[in-house]
Amino acid sequence: MACETPSTTKLILGLVLLISFLYLIINYYSAIKTSHLLAIFNLSATNSLLPCKDPDARENFKRAKTLLQGKHNTSLSEIDQIATMEIARYDCSYQDPAEPKIIIVVPYRHRELDLLSFILHMVPYFRHLVRQMEILVAEQNGTGPFNRAKLFNAAIREIKKAPKGDRLSGSKCFAFHDVDKLPINLDVPYSCATGPRQLLRILHSDDSITETYSSFLGGVTMFSMYQLERINGASNSFVGWGGEDDDLWRRTQMARMKVVKPDKNKGQFYEGNYQHSRAANPNRLALLKRENQESIMRNDGLRQVNYTLRSRVNYNTFVWLLLDV
Repeated sequence: MACETPSTTKLILGLVLLISFLYLIINYYSAIKTSHLLAIFNLSATNSLLPCKDPDARENFKRAKTLLQGKHNTSLSEIDQIATMEIARYDCSYQDPAEPKIIIVVPYRHRELDLLSFILHMVPYFRHLVRQMEILVAEQNGTGPFNRAKLFNAAIREIKKAPKGDRLSGSKCFAFHDVDKLPINLDVPYSCATGPRQLLRILHSDDSITETYSSFLGGVTMFSMYQLERINGASNSFVGWGGEDDDLWRRTQMARMKVVKPDKNKGQFYEGNYQHSRAANPNRLALLKRENQESIMRNDGLRQVNYTLRSRVNYNTFVWLLLDV
């Protein structure tokens, strides 16, 4: 049996010391990284997550205002990062894969405060309900007149093209949701029914309470893919504020579909930023009075929408589409 030489022994000892040193370095930097992550989420190694609580619409809107105070031209990436850190502070239930998934389509342009408050509220809201949900923010590119209905139609077209495994796949039920409407109660029926569902019944602001009229179909609505295809989505002709909701209601009536409405207590929403500007559509009444409405429904809507997808980003808390419409 050969004997080890002094040089071999020194080499082995050197390797042992080097491995021990590297082990200490790795543990040291791992500890620093862990502390840094805990600091980001405002936690410490000795503190547990805050208990999950019922989402409060007014509180979440005020929290969003505080988080954006002093910030200007906040990017969507920053909004996502802020929302992610805020949501991570609470120990809320995760989504149940057995529950049907819904996609919430949010038309958007230059509404950073409303978008942050929406995400801060809606993500915990659905986790609290143990429901699968994806927020799809459809942003209109450019400075032209805002076209809410075109954004909805374009978003649905993109959803239909999504391959299996995509975040936009796996759902046949959609909420068309204004970014500034936050559900107050936990029993708002975010699900599809035998007919289109009008969720928004009563709107609360800080100084008023408004009840929607009987033929109103807007603000927050639910449609299945089958229902959308029957009415050919929404009309692409309405720009600005007003008219498209009434036209959408009329389409459901022409398609002989009954609009389903929850009890008023289950259809209450809060609007924090109720003073934002709304550019009214001066042609809305003329558009509503057009003749041959059934022909218009067949030839102006989901199947005919003309748009270009400029960009898509899968953020942590929402999917973003930038659209030319």
